[in-house]
This record gives sequence, C-alpha cells and structure tokens, in this order.
Amino acid sequence: MQGQDKKLVWLDCDPGADDAMAIFLAAYSDKIQLLGISTVHGNSSIEKVTNNALKVLKMGGIQGIPVYRGLEQAIVRRDKINIQFHGESGIDGCVLPDTEQEAIEDDVFHKIYHTLKNQSQKVHFVATGAYSNLAILLTIYPDIKNYIEQISLMGGSVFLGNQTPAAEFNIMSDPEAAQIVFQSGLRVTLVPIDLTHKVGVTQEIIQKIELYKSEFGKNVIGFLTYYMGRYKQRYGWDYAPLHDPVSVFYIINPDAFSTKFRNVEIDTVSPLCLGRTVVDEYSVTGRQPNCYVACEINKELFWQEMLSALDQANKNSPMK
Repeated sequence: MQGQDKKLVWLDCDPGADDAMAIFLAAYSDKIQLLGISTVHGNSSIEKVTNNALKVLKMGGIQGIPVYRGLEQAIVRRDKINIQFHGESGIDGCVLPDTEQEAIEDDVFHKIYHTLKNQSQKVHFVATGAYSNLAILLTIYPDIKNYIEQISLMGGSVFLGNQTPAAEFNIMSDPEAAQIVFQSGLRVTLVPIDLTHKVGVTQEIIQKIELYKSEFGKNVIGFLTYYMGRYKQRYGWDYAPLHDPVSVFYIINPDAFSTKFRNVEIDTVSPLCLGRTVVDEYSVTGRQPNCYVACEINKELFWQEMLSALDQANKNSPMK
C-alpha cells in the first residue's frame, strides 16, 4: 500500500515478549503505518518496559518511531501487580542491543494528543498493556475521540481470568482505566485471552525462526523460549499464547476475525471479581452493546503476517 492508503496506528504497550512481537508486526506490516509507541506499567517497571521498547526497535532495525514514556502506575490504585512473567528484565532469555534512541518524557500526553490530532486521517489506537495512558488521554483531551477511528484492546476475558480466577492481567492492572475506555463511546474491539490462547508459539514456529541463522533469530528464539517455559511451568502447556500481536493483526485484517457486539463492563468494586470484564454474552442485562468481542481468528493468516514481519525485521536488524 502507498502511505496514504495505510491505516495509521498508535501502539501503547508494556514490553514484554509478546509486546516485542507486536512492535515487529506493527512496524513491518505493509497495511499500517506505525506513528509512535507509548509505554505503560505492566509486565515490569516503567523504566524497564520503556528501555525494552527502545531496544526492540533497535533489534528489529526499525527507525523513525518515537517512544513516549507513559504512566508508571494505575490512575487510582497504588498496589502494583508485578508477576515478572517475562523475567526480571521484562524480556528475559535474550540480549537486547544497546541503542542511542531516548524516550520522550516531557509533556507526553500533550504530544501524543497533538500527534493524533494532526494526522490526515483518523488513527487506530492499539493497547496491549494496562489502559492507563489511554484513559488519561480520553479524560484530559475529550476531543481526542474525534481523531481515533477505533480502539483495539488486548486484554480481558469472557470466562476465566489469568491474574485472578475472574480477572485478566491488563484489566486487573488498572480496572478504573479500563472502565473509562469501555465507556468512551468509541468503537472498541476487545481481543480477550479466550481468543489469544488459541494463537500459540509452538516448536514449529521456533523451527521456522531458526532458519534465519542470525543473531536476531537467536535472540527472538531466546525470549520466546523463555516465555514458553513460563507457560509450561505455570500451566503445563507446551506452547505460549502470543497475545499482543493479535490486537495489532485485528487492525491489519479485521476480516480474519469473527466478533460479537456485546455490552462489556468492568468490575471495580467486588473483592472477588475486581477487574473482571463482565461480558453480557447472552444479552440478558438490557444494557446497550458497547464493544466488539473477538471470538475466532484465522490463525493461518495471522502467522503469515507475523512471520513476514519477522522476516523483514531479520533482514533489517543490526544483529547479524
């Protein structure tokens, strides 16, 4: 696609192994143009995830993408969730390259707002960590809604959670922020763990990356193998769900998904179900639908796009 035909994308993330893959996909898809990256608390401290975002860009040979350091904690709650599922660094199992690029830390929300406002077309906003940054943008710049085409969210669950029996990690990290996003009135698509659990990194995928025979491939395999090991340890699975790139892929090819238009509310009060995405699956509450919930995906098309992006990252990587 030519530049003006591409969908414009803003990526808000907390790298994270699967966030790293989301960055590669967003940067190298020929169907979207990545405008910028903002980081948010989640998989590790804001310092570490911001540093990881910068180094992942370097690792993939991705230039010209600014990184904005976002919120270090939830907008209301001060109890941090830190499961270190991705290791001490946030992306363990590899050696990320040093980079001279620095994150933007001053007037972050003002600058993000004006970036979105000054585009020639509306922007698709993808959030793969806690939704704290997005909630702040929607609150302090309410007219930002005029510049957002849609929001694609990785997070939540229709049935069981993964942080608590009821709640998924991204939502549990900032339930009040999530509620602001779902009540925004914008077009919101939720890519929940019920779906992303179907999109797994397997040994077959690892073997395809091994064919690169490069330092880039070696390090991608390193962090994916570490990630798979954590899932094996915690759940006994022989694969690791590749959550975050799926929400990017939704922007690239929404026709590869089936969705249901449902009402989704966030529990912000219950001691047992705090952070639960309460999906009115059978339309029994009478509440108006406010969210498209992704329930099926064409995995073959996803992996075609994901591996194509990795191929490009491998070619452009300084890690030869």
